[in-house]
Amino acid sequence: MTAKRKIYLINLSFLTVFCLGIIFGVLPLLAEIKKSSEDLRFQKRAFNLFQNQLTDLENFQKDYSSYQSTLEKIKKSFVSPDVPIRFIEFLEKEARESEIEIEIFPLTFSSPQSDSWKSTGFRIFVGGPFSNCLRFLERLEQSSYLVEIFQLNIERMGEKGQRRFESLSPGDVIFNISLKTFSGETPDEKEK
Repeated sequence: MTAKRKIYLINLSFLTVFCLGIIFGVLPLLAEIKKSSEDLRFQKRAFNLFQNQLTDLENFQKDYSSYQSTLEKIKKSFVSPDVPIRFIEFLEKEARESEIEIEIFPLTFSSPQSDSWKSTGFRIFVGGPFSNCLRFLERLEQSSYLVEIFQLNIERMGEKGQRRFESLSPGDVIFNISLKTFSGETPDEKEK
C-alpha cells in the first residue's frame, strides 16, 4: 500500500469514527438537553403558578376579616333543609306586616339533576287585599333568602265559594305560591 492510500484510509476511518461519535454521542446528548430544557420550562411555569396561588392565599388571609361579614350574610341567605324555622318566622312576620293571612306547607318535589344546591320546597297560601298580597310577594323576592318562585296562582274571592281563610271578604285574593329555598349544600355534601 502506498503512503497516499494509507493517508486516505486513515482519514476515512478517522472520519467514520468521528461521524459515529457524533451520531451515538452528541445527538443523544443534544436530545437530552432539549428534553431537560422543556422540563425546566414546565417546572418554571408550575413554580410561577404556585407562587401566584400562594400570593392569592396570603392576600385572602390578610383580608379575611373584611370578607367575614359578607360570608356571614351569604350564610344567612340559605335555609336549613332540616329546620327551616328562621325562614318560616320570616314569612309569618312579613305576612303580619303586610296585614294578610298566611298558611305554610312543606312541598315535596324532585330537584332536577342540574341543580347545584340542595333545595327545600314550600307551598304558601296568603290571603287578603291584592295590594297587600303583592307587597308580601315583593318583600319575599327582595329578602336576603335565596328563593325561587316556580308557581304562582291567584284566585279572587267571590260572594259564594269555599274560602281558605275565614276573615277574607269578597274581592280579596288568595295567592298560592310554590317556591323552593336553597340550603347551601351541594347534593354530594348531603349524601356524605
